[in-house]
Parts: sequence; structure tokens; C-alpha cells
Amino acid sequence: MHWDEIMKRWSGLRDDEIYRTLRVSYDVLSSSDGRSIFLDVACFFGGIDKETAIYLWDACGFSSRVSIKALIDKSLIEIIDGQLELHNMLPEMGKRIVGEELGTGPETERRLWVKEEIIDVLEQQKGTSKIEGISLTMQEDGNNMAPRGANVNDHSDNHDDSEAEMKPVEAGGFASMDKLRLRMINHVNLMGGYGSMHKRIKWLQWRGCPLKFLPPDFDLKEVAALDLSYSNIIQLRKKPKWYSGIKDFGQQPSLIKQRKENGTVFDNLKFLDLTACNELTVSPDLSVFPKLEKLVLDRCDNLVKVHESIANLKMLVVLSMRSCGKLKELPDCISRLTSLEQLNLANCFGLEKLPDCIDELASLKELDLSNCTSLK
Repeated sequence: MHWDEIMKRWSGLRDDEIYRTLRVSYDVLSSSDGRSIFLDVACFFGGIDKETAIYLWDACGFSSRVSIKALIDKSLIEIIDGQLELHNMLPEMGKRIVGEELGTGPETERRLWVKEEIIDVLEQQKGTSKIEGISLTMQEDGNNMAPRGANVNDHSDNHDDSEAEMKPVEAGGFASMDKLRLRMINHVNLMGGYGSMHKRIKWLQWRGCPLKFLPPDFDLKEVAALDLSYSNIIQLRKKPKWYSGIKDFGQQPSLIKQRKENGTVFDNLKFLDLTACNELTVSPDLSVFPKLEKLVLDRCDNLVKVHESIANLKMLVVLSMRSCGKLKELPDCISRLTSLEQLNLANCFGLEKLPDCIDELASLKELDLSNCTSLK
């Protein structure tokens, strides 16, 4: 039943009566997966692309598509233009359920989204194994709250000085959150070592990350979705000393083995978003993410070249490079993306030519070249 029809039927009900009615739909869900997915959407993900969110939930072992269908059947979510949407009453219901689940204090809740509460939990080291998800955004408006006495960053040479106004958050505050699977820390300047940030993270969103590259102790082994948009990233990993620079990573089994042993291959990453990473002039070496399915490089204003390691992404389905105005051409090796179905180059005003071999992309279904005004 559509929400317009539901609201007509409830027009005479009080808010508490509507809550109880909605709560019944949640309580009768037969699957704990469905309840977890609903609460994730209510607290964190309203309006997110459905397929992108599924990367997270599949990595958590959920029956994602079955659960989403059950939520649609109960009118708890809708899919509009491929995005997961909720009626404006449902996020509040979901957050109320979270607050009722476990007891008093934010540290006892499974999901945290209130900035002041999260800062207090991190500052006072009050995190527990109950916490599954955190969404913290520290706006750069001069009003950021920050832990007192934050340590000097162990990776200070890895910071961009232009981000000096970002207030620090001590990474050690996450140490006791050993069941944390979802971390959204947007425009946050993490200080200290990252070894205490546990390995169960499936979704990492760090928009506005001030780092130039992710340090070696930042564990990505179980991350399925990584969003570093609007950041200063120039390389995802600093190249280790033993790195040979071999381009065709996919055909070098010994190099694969060596990288795995050194913790620099991440088999679980399916989604990578580097939107508006304007320090990028060349796309990162992507050979460490052999299972990547969706890559977003939209609005990278200074991107002029696509790194040849992209040829090794044999499972890549979606490649989006919209509005990369300085990109002039694509490498010939792009023809080796045998699974690629969608290629979006819209508004790449500087794009002058496509590789002759682009016709070899046998799986390609959608190619968007709109407003590529320099294309010959």
C-alpha cells in the first residue's frame, strides 16, 4: 500500500497511536536481518542507492534482498529511482526503537548519530561491544566539538596543512567497539594510531578525510564499501618498499601472494567512492581491490589520467567519471574490463577521444557521453 493511502487512513490518529501502529509492522518482521536493515536505513541511510547499501548488508551476512522485499511488503521502506526511502515518520520511529532497545546512555545503544553523544563516548572512552554503527559529522564551521588533550597525530606527515582547522578526534576512542560494522566519520580529523580501530568494519565513510593516503595500520580487510569523497587522498595506500611497479597485477600470482601476506590486498571491497577528490591527478592504483564492482570518480576536477591498474578490475560493473573536466582520454587497457556494464563520462568537457578498442567491452549496456563537447 502506498504511503499516501496509509496516511489518509490514519488522518484522525494521534502521534502515539500512529507509532504503535507502525511499531507492529516492525515487530512482526520474521527476520532479525530485516529489523537490522530497517534500523540502519532509519538511522543512517535514508535516500541511499539500494545496490550500494546491499554491499554492506551482504558483507554482514544478511539476506539483504529478501529482507528488503519484506520491508517493502510491510510499507516500512520504498524504492524510488533505485534509492531506499522512508516516509518522514519512520526515521523517528527507528531512532525511538534504538533508544528503547538496550537501556540508558548512548554507550548502551547499537547505533549512534547524535554528534555530542558520540564525542562524549569517544572522549570518555565509554564505547562498548554493543555499538554497531556510528555516524559523526564534524562540520568545518568553527563550532566543532573535539576531545580535550588529543594526541599528536602519529601520521602528521600524511596530513594536508589546508585542513589545519579541522578539530581532532582521538582514534583510540573506538578501541572497545569490537562489533562496530558501520563507521561514518565525515570531516573528522582522526588523531593517533589506527590499530585500535577494529577489523569488523564493513562500511567506512570518511568524507573530507584530511589524509593523503590511508596508513598501513588502517585495516580494510573486511570493508565492503569505502567512501572517501571530498577528501585529500592522492593514493589509497603508500607503496611498500618491495612494490615492483608491475602494471599487470592480475597476471602476477606471486605478487598477489606477496601483497596478501603484507596485508595490502583487500578482497572484500566492492564499492569505492572518490567523488570530488581534487588532489587526484591520476586515479589510484586499484590493483589492491581485485573484487571491486563499482568505482565512482565523479567531479575530480584535476584528474587527467586513469591508472592502468584499472585493467585488473575484472569484476567491475559500474565506472562513473562524470564531470572530470581535465580528463582527455582513457587508457586502451579499459577494454579488459570484461564485466563492465555502465560507463558514465557525462560532462567530461576535456575528453577528446575514446580508445578504438572500446567496442570490445562486450558487457557494456550504458555509455553516457552527454556534454562531452571536445569528443572527436
